[in-house]
Amino acid sequence: MSNPDPSISQLSAKIDDVILGIKWMFSLVIVSSSIPNFCTSLPIGIFAELFRDALPGKPLPLLTLAVIHSSTFLLILTLVWPVIGVLSILYSKRVSVWMISSFVIICLIGLQIFFTWVACFLPFLPIVNGMSDIQR
Repeated sequence: MSNPDPSISQLSAKIDDVILGIKWMFSLVIVSSSIPNFCTSLPIGIFAELFRDALPGKPLPLLTLAVIHSSTFLLILTLVWPVIGVLSILYSKRVSVWMISSFVIICLIGLQIFFTWVACFLPFLPIVNGMSDIQR
């Protein structure tokens, strides 16, 4: 009948285990979201060659030029985001700090993926629009 109440130290240890699990989960989300970011940033040079060959003499959109000229920087960012995210998770003592920093880094990774994709496919929009005009 006697059910001893857990002590504060036992509860603290259980909470620390839960927080450690959440930290691992956030680290996994950051690293797994940076994999498509790396795969998106890797073929930027191939897109640049494709634009030179398929669209000779046509001006490229400003966003596309910015992404092509900063492809090395974007590739480095794909490696920096997960490192910053995991380090902030591992070394931050306050839960709110690493949760907010994780959310911000995941959003930055998503923005980088979005802008890289838009920049790589933006030059093809006039071609696609021209194809839809032919069918009418």
